[in-house]
This record gives sequence, structure tokens and C-alpha cells, in this order.
Amino acid sequence: MKQNQRYYKVINMCKALRVSKSGYYKYKNRIPNQAKLELVQTIKKCFKQHKGRSGAKKLHVDIKSVSSATIGRYMSKLGLKAKNRSKFKVKSAKSSYNAPNILNRQFTASKPNQKWVSDITYLRVDNTWQYLCVIIDLYSRKVIAWKLRTHMHTSLVIDTLTQALSNRTFTNLKDLILHSDRGSQYTSLEFTHYLNSKNIIHSLSRPANCWDNAVAESFFKSLKSELLTNQTWSSQRMQQELFEYIDIDYNSKRYHSYLNYLTPNNFEHSRV
Repeated sequence: MKQNQRYYKVINMCKALRVSKSGYYKYKNRIPNQAKLELVQTIKKCFKQHKGRSGAKKLHVDIKSVSSATIGRYMSKLGLKAKNRSKFKVKSAKSSYNAPNILNRQFTASKPNQKWVSDITYLRVDNTWQYLCVIIDLYSRKVIAWKLRTHMHTSLVIDTLTQALSNRTFTNLKDLILHSDRGSQYTSLEFTHYLNSKNIIHSLSRPANCWDNAVAESFFKSLKSELLTNQTWSSQRMQQELFEYIDIDYNSKRYHSYLNYLTPNNFEHSRV
């Protein structure tokens, strides 16, 4: 009947075939067309490629044929829901070290290597705890260095910062601000001496105020909710999973709304 609609009225064809007009349209609308089938497959494919970590707006960067709202409706029908991030939990720490909060929640930078943030979190590995330290450049939100260790001594943050310095190119190191919380590793004499030797300006969060280091906190919440939910891995497996999550996915493939839906690597390359 569909093929003959240009020649005959639907109501006449329904009478000839002894079917109701409403029944025909109900049957017609029940059969998905090829475009809808292809869209469903594309959404499923992209959702899988992003490892279930991206919602409709980020999938829309790859799927331009329809709006993000349409993608969202299809995702809802397909039961595809991006992994959620848990809310912050305030961490308190006391220290006699009184570096000022220079960053003051200004989480933007006009150029690379202007403002870095760092933090440490704990991960379950081989039925014990290991500690992940990261350093993020606020210009592109890129994780420029990370280290996983079985301890959280001051050497962990120094090694991570040393790696970050070797990974970046500098024109004037004295302009760099490194912001962190007030953990003992960041307020130790050893670490402050290291910063001074590199002419790096230190900025500290206020006591018991996780929002002063919100970008680093947010990254850890994403990592734990998207990668580590109900997972217990060996140390070697954890290193590999972190490498794939941070270096391959987060820095190179993950779209950031803050970067106008570019990846950190693409954002930096587009402004060279």
C-alpha cells in the first residue's frame, strides 16, 4: 500500500483489501524505518566506544544527524544511561603551613602551564590500598602527570610533579602556580623546598574546603564512578586501566563541555 500511495488513496486501498484505515496506520507506524534502525545502532556503538561514560550532549559531538535531545530520548528508550558521578565529600586537614589561596577558585587559565592543580586519592588494589596522585593543567583540563604508589609519602607528589615538568615545555617557569589541598605531603618542608627550587608558586586550599580544589576532586569522582565501580584489580592491571582511562580516553577521546566539546589534547593542539 505504501508503494501505491502516489496512485491510489489510502482509504480506497483499505476498502479494496478489507482492512481498516486506522489499523493500517497502526501497522505502518509499528515498523521502524531504516533511518531509525541505523540511528539506534549508531547510538549504541558510540555509547559503547565511550565506555558508557558519555551522555546525550557528548554523543552529539559524534552523531550530528539528529539533536542531542533526540539522542537522549533514544538513549532512554534503549536503557542507556551514562555512569553517574557521586557528590563530593568534604575532607578536613590541619596544617601549620600558611601558603595563601592564590587560585581562589579561578579555575580558568589563558595559556598552558599557568595554573596546575594536584591531589591524591586512594584506590583498592589487591585487597589493600594504593594511592594515585595527579596533576591537571587548568588551561585544557589535561592530566599532565600521574603516579600510583603503595604509599602516600611526600616522594609521591614530588615524583608526580617531576614527571609533569618533564612532560611540558616552558617559557617561564616562575609564572606557574601549583594549587593543592592542605595534605601533609603538600605542606611538608621537603615539598615546599622542591617548589622553591623550581620557582613554582604554591597555592593552598582553605582548611576543610574541597571546593577550592574542585577540578581535581571532580576528576577523581569521575574516575571512581566510571572506572572503578565494584572493581578490585591487581597492581599491574590497575596501572594498565589507569593508563587507558587517563592517557587514552580522558586526554585523547573524552569530550569536555568546558572545552566546547573538544578533548584536552585537541584543545591544546587547536591553539598552537
